[in-house]
Amino acid sequence: MVATPSQQATEVIYPGSDRAPLAETSVHINAIVNAVVALRQYLEGQQAEQRAEQERQRAETAEARMRELEEKLRSHGIDPNAP
Repeated sequence: MVATPSQQATEVIYPGSDRAPLAETSVHINAIVNAVVALRQYLEGQQAEQRAEQERQRAETAEARMRELEEKLRSHGIDPNAP
Protein backbone atom coordinates (compact mmCIF):
# COMPACT_ATOMS: atom_id res chain seq x y z
CA MET A 1 0.00 0.00 0.00
CA VAL A 2 1.31 3.46 -0.91
CA ALA A 3 0.71 6.30 1.53
CA THR A 4 -0.91 9.41 0.15
CA PRO A 5 0.40 12.89 1.07
CA SER A 6 -2.54 13.46 3.41
CA GLN A 7 -1.75 10.25 5.30
CA GLN A 8 1.92 11.17 5.59
CA ALA A 9 1.15 14.63 6.90
CA THR A 10 -1.03 13.38 9.77
CA GLU A 11 1.67 11.22 11.36
CA VAL A 12 4.11 13.13 13.56
CA ILE A 13 7.40 11.40 14.28
CA TYR A 14 9.23 12.57 17.38
CA PRO A 15 12.93 11.79 17.79
CA GLY A 16 14.14 10.15 20.96
CA SER A 17 13.34 7.06 22.91
CA ASP A 18 10.21 8.30 24.66
CA ARG A 19 8.54 9.36 21.37
CA ALA A 20 7.48 12.65 23.00
CA PRO A 21 8.10 16.15 21.66
CA LEU A 22 11.27 17.91 22.78
CA ALA A 23 9.41 21.13 23.56
CA GLU A 24 5.87 22.46 23.45
CA THR A 25 6.61 25.55 21.36
CA SER A 26 9.44 27.13 19.40
CA VAL A 27 10.02 29.42 22.41
CA HIS A 28 10.84 26.36 24.51
CA ILE A 29 13.09 24.83 21.88
CA ASN A 30 14.96 28.14 21.47
CA ALA A 31 15.50 28.26 25.23
CA ILE A 32 16.88 24.71 25.20
CA VAL A 33 19.17 25.39 22.24
CA ASN A 34 20.41 28.66 23.77
CA ALA A 35 21.14 26.90 27.06
CA VAL A 36 23.13 24.19 25.26
CA VAL A 37 25.11 26.79 23.28
CA ALA A 38 25.87 28.79 26.43
CA LEU A 39 26.95 25.65 28.28
CA ARG A 40 29.25 24.60 25.43
CA GLN A 41 30.84 28.07 25.32
CA TYR A 42 31.34 28.02 29.09
CA LEU A 43 32.92 24.57 29.02
CA GLU A 44 35.15 25.48 26.06
CA GLY A 45 36.36 28.46 28.10
CA GLN A 46 37.09 26.18 31.04
CA GLN A 47 39.03 23.79 28.81
CA ALA A 48 41.01 26.68 27.32
CA GLU A 49 41.91 27.89 30.81
CA GLN A 50 42.98 24.38 31.83
CA ARG A 51 45.14 24.01 28.71
CA ALA A 52 46.76 27.39 29.37
CA GLU A 53 47.52 26.36 32.95
CA GLN A 54 49.00 23.06 31.77
CA GLU A 55 51.20 24.86 29.26
CA ARG A 56 52.34 27.32 31.94
CA GLN A 57 53.28 24.42 34.21
CA ARG A 58 55.16 22.67 31.37
CA ALA A 59 57.08 25.86 30.62
CA GLU A 60 58.01 26.29 34.29
CA THR A 61 59.18 22.67 34.45
CA ALA A 62 61.24 23.08 31.28
CA GLU A 63 62.83 26.28 32.62
CA ALA A 64 63.69 24.60 35.92
CA ARG A 65 65.23 21.65 34.07
CA MET A 66 67.27 24.02 31.90
CA ARG A 67 68.60 25.82 34.99
CA GLU A 68 69.58 22.45 36.51
CA LEU A 69 71.45 21.45 33.36
CA GLU A 70 73.23 24.80 33.19
CA GLU A 71 74.35 24.40 36.81
CA LYS A 72 75.70 20.91 36.07
CA LEU A 73 77.65 22.26 33.12
CA ARG A 74 79.08 25.07 35.26
CA SER A 75 80.03 22.61 38.00
CA HIS A 76 82.13 20.78 35.39
CA GLY A 77 83.74 24.02 34.25
CA ILE A 78 81.72 24.35 31.07
CA ASP A 79 80.13 27.66 30.09
CA PRO A 80 76.54 26.82 29.04
CA ASN A 81 76.36 30.00 26.94
CA ALA A 82 79.51 29.27 24.93
CA PRO A 83 79.03 28.81 21.18
